[in-house]
Amino acid sequence: MTHRMPGASSTYWSEYVQEPEELYCSRALRFREDNKDAWLRLIGAGDGMRILEVGCGSGLFCHRLAAFLPHASVTGLDRDAGHLHYAAGKARETGLRCRFVQGDALALPFEEDAFDLCYSYTVMNFCDPSAFLAEQRRVLRPGGRIAVLNVIGSGAPEAWLPTDGHEEKALFDRLWQAAADVDPLSRIPRHPWSVEQTCRLLAGQGFQGIAVDVLAVVSHTPDSADVSEEEAAAQINENRTAELCSAAKARRMAPEALSDKEYRDLQEKINRRYDRRPRDYRQGIPHWECEFSTVAAITGQKPAD
Repeated sequence: MTHRMPGASSTYWSEYVQEPEELYCSRALRFREDNKDAWLRLIGAGDGMRILEVGCGSGLFCHRLAAFLPHASVTGLDRDAGHLHYAAGKARETGLRCRFVQGDALALPFEEDAFDLCYSYTVMNFCDPSAFLAEQRRVLRPGGRIAVLNVIGSGAPEAWLPTDGHEEKALFDRLWQAAADVDPLSRIPRHPWSVEQTCRLLAGQGFQGIAVDVLAVVSHTPDSADVSEEEAAAQINENRTAELCSAAKARRMAPEALSDKEYRDLQEKINRRYDRRPRDYRQGIPHWECEFSTVAAITGQKPAD
């Protein structure tokens, strides 16, 4: 069996870990318009600020900030060219004013005192944490704010893959079993992460006013009475995207696991299942699937001169 896993190239993350649309849809369900006051407060973002997202991925968070804070200057930085291409394209498509820059979180390509706010989401555990924080301290103005966000808990009551047919499950199992010995994250350095450690590291870098807050997000409950029809459709589509992207990533890792015909058949089965799901929703046939997460935010302030 042939496995294709290159070194950590400039498109590694978007090809093997999280595809751009997959990441975008997932974050869109967490950071929404209806909970914007909560997450804007969480990171301390305000209109007119110069804001940097370190590790912006495919750009959802930056796009949200640009839409809700029209006078802010929003910059997103990431190493992955695939994610940045997607982010820039979305910004053009929606007419949002965002700047996207390819670069290293440990050597930010910006001058000192360039930003009022630096924030990151699920990034610090993939790079040297001390250097990660030190670089943001360098580019923050005196009195500027840093926000480190990470997921501290998530869950769903059912298995991740809700297939409803033996043939679909058999194809998916073959594909992922063939790719199972290739961990896409194994080529990316991992660092332990905790709220306590992050607070200590921020203090060690000289940040003041360190605080901890949390945001609980229910990102997938399409049958819940308080979820609009539009939001339910978005939630269902995000799961479709996640499953199709999961199959695509597994096939890139183990291209010989399925024939071209078998892979097309798997895609068709996934799509047919998700084509039925909105019909069930409209007809009042609930499935009651649910996904949720808790996001922790550790914030601090660079000392003023």
